[in-house]
Amino acid sequence: YVNGLIIHNYHGSIEDRHYFELLDIAIKYNFCQDDLTRDKNNAIHFTEKGLRMQNAISDFFLKRKEDNRF
Repeated sequence: YVNGLIIHNYHGSIEDRHYFELLDIAIKYNFCQDDLTRDKNNAIHFTEKGLRMQNAISDFFLKRKEDNRF
């Protein structure tokens, strides 16, 4: 037993998840591991090279209509 709180955010409907669109973005921008890096807290960020796809990825996540209610 561990005392704590677990929160699961709603990921939206299957139709709004646009899984294949994410793959299309990766192909269009020729995604590779050099496009991402981790900071000292292990959070993932775009590298300078990876910034070319930042707008497309941001738009992708907005389209998912995820609900962050808790």
